[in-house]
Amino acid sequence: MNASLCAFCQRLTYSFLAIWMASRSADAGPVFYTSLRDFQAVTQTQLVEDFSFSTGLLASNPFMRHGITYTSYSGAFGISVSNDGSSWTVDRAGYVLAVSGNEDFSLTFDVPVHAVGFDTYLNGLGPVSIGLSGASGGLGSYTLDHPGNVVGFLGITSDVAIQTLRWTATGGESINTGMSNIVTGIVTVPEPGSVLMGTTLALGMLMRAIQLQRGRSSLLVD
Repeated sequence: MNASLCAFCQRLTYSFLAIWMASRSADAGPVFYTSLRDFQAVTQTQLVEDFSFSTGLLASNPFMRHGITYTSYSGAFGISVSNDGSSWTVDRAGYVLAVSGNEDFSLTFDVPVHAVGFDTYLNGLGPVSIGLSGASGGLGSYTLDHPGNVVGFLGITSDVAIQTLRWTATGGESINTGMSNIVTGIVTVPEPGSVLMGTTLALGMLMRAIQLQRGRSSLLVD
């Protein structure tokens, strides 16, 4: 093992370390998925709420179910069936959580999660803003927009646990927006930063092994 090879490995290790540090900075925020298939490919989740427990306006605000506290800032919560023809323009049946005014509500998880997903119902009047926060403050936001006559999906993963999710609609006092079929779980596919970290450590160990080998070779020559 010559000195030039050792120097090359050292430079390569430092380069990967710099890339990893940059990737950690870039990957610190949440990742958003509008494809259910893509979200399922990187997570393991289970259904925690489909809102089939009631229909009509709910008496409680906030209310809590299955470890999630729901708080409305703009009106009373209500649950309706999405294909009932009164509030929705989609054909697929589903129990949807909405609000009597413009939808502005939050979900707070008793145990913060690293992966959460749900079906989305929009009204075609404008986007919905999704805001996220963790134990130490805001994590990021996403602007959700799709036609009002389809059921969409939004999945979110985050290396920092999500404690609160806030949904703020546009024009919800005229035509409802809402969510259904909430799933939570864990991320099963390592982030790119984690992969780079492993590569960096492996290269560092290789460089150290080369240095030790050179030291032994020098002793033999001497």
